[in-house]
Amino acid sequence: MIMRDQLYHEPDARELADLDRAARTLDPWTIYRRRTHDEPVTVERLASQVSSLLGAEAAREIFASKVPMWTRRTADRWMYDRLLADPPLLERRLRGYEHLIGTRCWHPVRDPQLVLLPTTTQWLTPAWSSYFGFYGRPDGQGGLAAAIRQWEQRWGAALVASWGTMLQFVVARQPAPGDQAWELAGQLLAVGDNLQVSQSVLAIVVSRSDAWFLHDRP
Repeated sequence: MIMRDQLYHEPDARELADLDRAARTLDPWTIYRRRTHDEPVTVERLASQVSSLLGAEAAREIFASKVPMWTRRTADRWMYDRLLADPPLLERRLRGYEHLIGTRCWHPVRDPQLVLLPTTTQWLTPAWSSYFGFYGRPDGQGGLAAAIRQWEQRWGAALVASWGTMLQFVVARQPAPGDQAWELAGQLLAVGDNLQVSQSVLAIVVSRSDAWFLHDRP
């Protein structure tokens, strides 16, 4: 693993056993939740946003949908499904976000350190390294370990760098566009609270990328 600073902690055998148990038993998505509120959005405001992003035809679909209550999250999911149904429109929407695919968005750090941890179990990494995202959350360290274990099993994700407020993974498998990609994008946004990208855009990205970048800072 690559780090910028010294190791956060030197765990003992008991701490490692406790973290391993947490990684195997905790549901990380009860610990890591999106910190943004799912605020309501008026049809008029949503239609205006959709028109600028997807065009006038998509905005007309919003008015015709007769959805009783739009929220930021339901609107973002609607836009994602709308993009999947129109591949040329999806490609146009992706312009400007190509840097999120692969390692192009990875943060360059001067004078990094290569650290060989005394374990082959990567979800135990939070025992040695610090990540801002697990502070202020009950079981935040164990929840991160559980998330890493889950991502490894499902997507072949491997943690390769930890910068304190940033995590970098390479992945062997990509989620299918649709529900799989949407769910994974939500998980990444929950652990990387400062990614500054919508779930719909990130869902498009993760279905094409062999690397992830997570960012959570004060």
